[in-house]
Amino acid sequence: MGPLQAESMKKSVTDVGSDVIGALIILAVAASIVVGIRVYPSLREFLLAAGPWLLAVTALWIGGIYFRSRVLPQWNKSTQERAAEEERGKVALREQAARIREAEIAKYRQLRNEIERMPEYERWRNAVLEKYGRKCAVCGSAENIEVDHRYRSFYAIVQLYQIENIVQAYECQALWDVNNGAPVCKKHHDQTRSSRFHIADAVASQ
Repeated sequence: MGPLQAESMKKSVTDVGSDVIGALIILAVAASIVVGIRVYPSLREFLLAAGPWLLAVTALWIGGIYFRSRVLPQWNKSTQERAAEEERGKVALREQAARIREAEIAKYRQLRNEIERMPEYERWRNAVLEKYGRKCAVCGSAENIEVDHRYRSFYAIVQLYQIENIVQAYECQALWDVNNGAPVCKKHHDQTRSSRFHIADAVASQ
């Protein structure tokens, strides 16, 4: 038996005990009234006058016991089941969204790899290096030089022109705009928004 089940059983026993005590109190009060009527005749007149109020109070007492022991547990159970069902639905939606993001990221990375293997990409890269030199546009370093889509990122161009294959990539002039390129060292390239290491965040934030 788990801790939650033990706690629930303990609460049930406590509630039953309270109900039994309440019932015994009602019986004791009723017995006292019967005895009092026989011993004190004047008490009968008082009870006849106060009888409706006593019956109303007794009915409320019994109704409260019934509500706490029968209605309230069922209501709590239904509420907990609805909350659990809603939480399972939220978890399923989050998992589905995560799978969709992973699929989008994988699709983009595959497309990018295919584009970077195109002869047109190599020509664009060499044209940028020839125009701007082989030094980092940020720090001036000549080591580990890469070429970056500077003003409009590679990812932004792919999304804007809805490029899904290398044929569409070849026909997209914005992708091969030399003026949109810049030589940067690997350190600063990895820090740009267009870096492939940040693409997962870009897709997830949509």
